[in-house]
Amino acid sequence: MEIKPSNSYSPILPAEVRPPRRAVQVTTDGGEFAGTEALQRALNATPDVRPEAVARGQALAESEHYPPAETMQRLARLFVGAFSAQPPTAAQP
Repeated sequence: MEIKPSNSYSPILPAEVRPPRRAVQVTTDGGEFAGTEALQRALNATPDVRPEAVARGQALAESEHYPPAETMQRLARLFVGAFSAQPPTAAQP
């Protein structure tokens, strides 16, 4: 006897059974990378805040010419293109 399903859904198959992962044991030979200490010293010597970058950012924020008008026009075109490419949602008329 052959049974034919009356729907178009595929039958549910059992999940793949995978063997449990073996634990990996990490061993070290006690050696270190040659530049590790030098890199750590350089990292420790780097300040968290760069005053010159902060001053530049403040100056740009206070400038009426930043960002340039051309950049703003390009951004506006990108936004208009992105919004006009999207289909209207329920919140939009």
